Amino acid sequence: MTLYEIEKQYQEILVIDESDPDMLAAKKQALDEINESLEIKADNIARFIRNLDADITALKAEEERLAEKRKTLQNKQAWLKEYLFNTLKALNRQSVKAGIFTVAIRKNPPSVAVKDQTLIPQEFFIVEPKLDLRAIAGRLKAGEQVPGAELTQGESLAIR
Repeated sequence: MTLYEIEKQYQEILVIDESDPDMLAAKKQALDEINESLEIKADNIARFIRNLDADITALKAEEERLAEKRKTLQNKQAWLKEYLFNTLKALNRQSVKAGIFTVAIRKNPPSVAVKDQTLIPQEFFIVEPKLDLRAIAGRLKAGEQVPGAELTQGESLAIR
């Protein structure tokens, strides 16, 4: 039985007339059966969620391992490029035809080198507004009004 079916049965049982003692007993028995079904279903879902937690943890560890491997390969690539660049410079060569590749030293586009950031005029700084949610929450909790904001409290599922 799915959670949807359990909920539907529960709604149907709630409308049963309790004035008849036989119907009251039947309603109680049906509610007990639904509660048992719900407990079994909730247990199975909670177990599945725990398995997903384990899978997520394993995937995060694998992501970290792969990221470390990628970083190692990127460092190796950068070192090889620098090695080849320095060799060409030392031999005073701008390019070399090597099999199917042509390796060449080229000029990069101009870039800005900041020597002392404190001397740069403010007009060149980008200031992005950022909300201080903790300060807003503190004021709202203190009973103050903050236009455009309100305290909300949601709910979540806890599995222990």
